[in-house]
Amino acid sequence: MKVNNTLVDFFHFQKSGTSFDLNEYHRMNPDTFKTYFSGYCKKTDEKLYTAKERYFNDYSRIEKINEILPEVIEKVATKSESYFGFPLDVSIHIFVGLYASNAFVDHRAEIYLAVEKLPLDSELLEIIIAHEMVHSYHYHILDRAGIDWKAIDWLDAHNSVYLEGVATYFSQKLVQGHPQSVYYSYDRSGEEWLTFCNNNYLKIASAFLADAEGHSNNMEREWLRLSGGEHFGYNRLGYFLGTSFVSDLCKELPESKVLKLLAEDWVSMEMNHWLKKLVEKDD
Repeated sequence: MKVNNTLVDFFHFQKSGTSFDLNEYHRMNPDTFKTYFSGYCKKTDEKLYTAKERYFNDYSRIEKINEILPEVIEKVATKSESYFGFPLDVSIHIFVGLYASNAFVDHRAEIYLAVEKLPLDSELLEIIIAHEMVHSYHYHILDRAGIDWKAIDWLDAHNSVYLEGVATYFSQKLVQGHPQSVYYSYDRSGEEWLTFCNNNYLKIASAFLADAEGHSNNMEREWLRLSGGEHFGYNRLGYFLGTSFVSDLCKELPESKVLKLLAEDWVSMEMNHWLKKLVEKDD
């Protein structure tokens, strides 16, 4: 695993005493920012201006996160390699973004960490990094299983819900001992959300199934995005459903089989079968 830490350039510009040229910072690190701006944060003059203003207040926190990140990454990487049985041959890109996504994995299974959005808390950082490392490992496992990525229907929200369920479920295996809500919220404020999920489990399952059967065009946003939550007033409920789905599968099947499910094109069928069993049990 290689670490591409672009913060050296960021700190250089900030400490140079000259006007901080964000565009130059982006040009110096094209591999990182091409991916970030093409799929995770639309670059606009307004975002550039606002980010520069916010950096001033967050600079000290960014420095401190940069100090603790290497140790956290190494710790989680060691646990991940032990659990999955092979090392990751990818890059982890550490950068300062424009206050959009805090962490994500691209189509090459490379990991991106936007430090301005990360918490200054080593325990929370472990959970976030573990989530993204599981995504990367999962993509490698699917590649080894012969998945045809071009054949995957990304408009089918079942697939994304399953992927996030895998990342959340296995991150709990890698980084243990924290309140369950933290693995969903990545902060200390998720208890209300999780309580709602637990208390309304079957209603949530029924609503997702209804959306799927009705071929809703907004499933990705409703169930997986911060902008969702029209059904119940709580967003990203697909993470809870996906994790519950993966957890139940792992009680019946070997983990290796569960991890290859998308390569075998069973996700929608298996998830709908699982959802219908839940809903029928409630009836």
